[in-house]
Amino acid sequence: MQTLDEREALEAMGHFLQAYYDRGHHKDSDLPLVIQSIEILSDGITADPAAWDDWLDAVRKVKEPKGQ
Repeated sequence: MQTLDEREALEAMGHFLQAYYDRGHHKDSDLPLVIQSIEILSDGITADPAAWDDWLDAVRKVKEPKGQ
């Protein structure tokens, strides 16, 4: 298994969601907005800066020891 840092994982999720959307699994969803929000721009930040903070919070929740 490969290990990704937080930025690489966010980029991978973006690619995953785009492929999911492209296959037609969206039916009136806000998925395009989510994909646009997490896009990492040329200046290195996400299109929606709050998306990066949300992502880091999600990573911390996953990495927390269970039962805390």
